[in-house]
Amino acid sequence: MQSVMLIFFLVALALALAAIGFTGLGLYVVLAVILAVAGMAWLMARIVALPKGWPKI
Repeated sequence: MQSVMLIFFLVALALALAAIGFTGLGLYVVLAVILAVAGMAWLMARIVALPKGWPKI
């Protein structure tokens, strides 16, 4: 259920940033922000899921 909320959040974030503008550099900024947020969310999910702490990638 939490992953569904995360997906909706990422989609909303992408749409909000897209509304600001997809001109040249703006596109790379949007992609970088989305990747950073998704990466952090994935890492936090892995840390929370494992009782040991840091995930073994």
